[in-house]
Amino acid sequence: MKKGLYFSLIILFFLSIGNLSGQNLTDEYGIQNHNSYLGGLGLTISYGNVPNHPDFNIDTAGTLEAWINPSSVTGTTKSIISKGSSTNVSFLFGIYGSSGKLFLRIGSTEFFNSDGVVLSANQWTHVAVSWNKAANYTVSFFINGAMSGTAVTAPATFYVNTDAIRIGGSQAFPAYVFQGTIDEVRLWKRSRTANQIACNRFVGLGDGEDANSWERMTYGSYYNGLVSTWTFNSSGTTFYDYFGYHHGAYVGSAASTQTTLGVPIPYNFAMKFNGAQYDYLTVSSNTVFNQTGDGSIEMWIKPLSVSTEQIFMSKGSSLSSLSFILGMAPGGKLYFGTGTNVALNSTGQALTANVWNHIAVTWMTSGSTFQVRFYKNGKQSGSVSTIPNTFPTNTDAFLIGSSALYNLPFNGYIDELRIWNQQLTQQQILLNMFVSGRSITTPTGLLCLWNFDGNLNNFASTSGIAASLNSGGVNNCRLSAYSNDNTTGAYSSTFQSHSTVINRAASPNPFPGSYYCRYPFGTIPDNNPTGLQDTLVIQGVSGYVTSLELFLSIQHSYVGDLIVTLRAPSGVERNIIVTNGGGGKNVLTFFSDNFSYMPTDNEYLPPWGFLKTVSQLNSFNTSAQGNWILTCKDNATNDIGILQGWGIKFTTATGINPVSGTIPDKYSLEQNYPNPFNPSTSIKFGIKKDGFVSLKIYDLTGREVAALVSGTLRAGSYSVDWNASGLSSGVYFYKLEAGEFTDVKRMALVK
Repeated sequence: MKKGLYFSLIILFFLSIGNLSGQNLTDEYGIQNHNSYLGGLGLTISYGNVPNHPDFNIDTAGTLEAWINPSSVTGTTKSIISKGSSTNVSFLFGIYGSSGKLFLRIGSTEFFNSDGVVLSANQWTHVAVSWNKAANYTVSFFINGAMSGTAVTAPATFYVNTDAIRIGGSQAFPAYVFQGTIDEVRLWKRSRTANQIACNRFVGLGDGEDANSWERMTYGSYYNGLVSTWTFNSSGTTFYDYFGYHHGAYVGSAASTQTTLGVPIPYNFAMKFNGAQYDYLTVSSNTVFNQTGDGSIEMWIKPLSVSTEQIFMSKGSSLSSLSFILGMAPGGKLYFGTGTNVALNSTGQALTANVWNHIAVTWMTSGSTFQVRFYKNGKQSGSVSTIPNTFPTNTDAFLIGSSALYNLPFNGYIDELRIWNQQLTQQQILLNMFVSGRSITTPTGLLCLWNFDGNLNNFASTSGIAASLNSGGVNNCRLSAYSNDNTTGAYSSTFQSHSTVINRAASPNPFPGSYYCRYPFGTIPDNNPTGLQDTLVIQGVSGYVTSLELFLSIQHSYVGDLIVTLRAPSGVERNIIVTNGGGGKNVLTFFSDNFSYMPTDNEYLPPWGFLKTVSQLNSFNTSAQGNWILTCKDNATNDIGILQGWGIKFTTATGINPVSGTIPDKYSLEQNYPNPFNPSTSIKFGIKKDGFVSLKIYDLTGREVAALVSGTLRAGSYSVDWNASGLSSGVYFYKLEAGEFTDVKRMALVK
């Protein structure tokens, strides 16, 4: 009886669902691989609560900042963050109801941004306030990285109390509830400049345990004085501060809410090096760096110039003890050295300035020598170099962005730095080139991984090698969300993303998994109607394509110029994007009919992440085998681009076969046969009218695992074969939708 009731409920559930294949949103940032914000506000009993701590007594100088998305900006005054249960507060930063402008209250004195900007409702806006105390307080307000109005000076008293910090409300003024959502709240014990605020506002700081252990980040000038940062990326009852370890609690209906668009925090960061003497990272010595046999180093790198020699990383304070060094000679040619021996990639390709390049160097022991190979964008660059296989070991720190031997610091960006204890092949480099290191499914031999997504932690298995900002002098290295993130203004398509890697670990289509990929790194001709064509040849795969997912990586300075199409072996062509994205920079995304957003949605901007295509991908009506052709056209002048990589993952049915010439008088779905099955089974169904038909497979959680039919069929009776060899044993459900007819049946895979 219980089994029957349970099955009936499951059937009702499947009959009620529509699109089950959820979007893996904002793929990489955050300890949960996404970005979330503080939601559930708007009531006096709902807010974020942080217990009192002496660190919050920032009376002499301080800064408060946050991203806010208010549902209204007028009417009742709204508190963003406050501390104090009496009217003599420590601080209260919010939106003044009568004007819709920012204000700060210190003690009983209110500083108004009277000549500043009126905030916008229902839009993410970054707001900040800084103060300095001399004889009086001088208070400055900032909106979207720019100073708003003029500074306000007045006497005030900062009252020290033992009250908690309240985010989204106020103890002293209970009616000042914040209506809307809040993200990335930060408290500093110094006054910050407009440029510092602008450069940091898009970066989710400190997400992940030990982000600032031993003050490894606050050594840097951009993070010095940061007391607390609350990201709201953790669900449950607690939100965490991994800079100052002042954790808070969600109260009432307040809760972590996952964002849907990567706004305001994008899904990938990089490390920016400014090319000055002290602008580098240090990593404590560890035996993991003693790769005296075979090894590999790979990363994405964007040099701002290639005219001078620059060192990307090194370990060793003298030539005789130098474990390794990797850098770039004047002109952009790579070199790699161990001890006193250096291999110069003289016959290889130079790096390109102001463009993301993927580079790798591998070394393999061959007798008394190392065979050194260099790779650029996944392809071997130049000939093999041979150097003596001396690999000194030392206890010196590993430096990223410079060298203890030479003052040749790097000027540019680095992302996804990985060190391996094996010589990677070209195929292995290509396989994970666009893949976030945190989603590599079998990282055998991966020793070190710094992806710079909100912290300097190492995400490989080796412990004790988190990076630190060098403390020997003024260090201006910082995490970067966009290459032009010092630009002021609201979030828009003008910001140029760091489109290097993406995390698509979610089932049923983990990347790279079963994707068929190409890595052309071909130039898309400017304002050319022919464009660039690249062909992916699929062989040895039988069956009719019932669903398809497309991966696409393009570097382009104006995405709105692009027309991208995909042609199937049958000759059917579908539009992927058609001059969408406006002035957005770059494309790094997956396309599927199961995702929620279209490239035409104005609130979801390039590089996107997970999109529907302009035309349906599941309607190719083609076999899998043959030539799949991707075409990229640029239809306007002055903007150039590179097709870096693309790939497809499809589900096939080994046959959608008519089983009768008689047109049925009703819709029907039969029980699959055999059942239970391993690994193949057949499903028969009847269609009484021509029209769109969907036949999909789901697991017990409601997750779509296969789309066997998704297209127009003529009236008739059909049989579809399904091979579940890639799935685990268990109960699955198949759902037929045709016209107004819907039916669900259960089947069992037993291996």
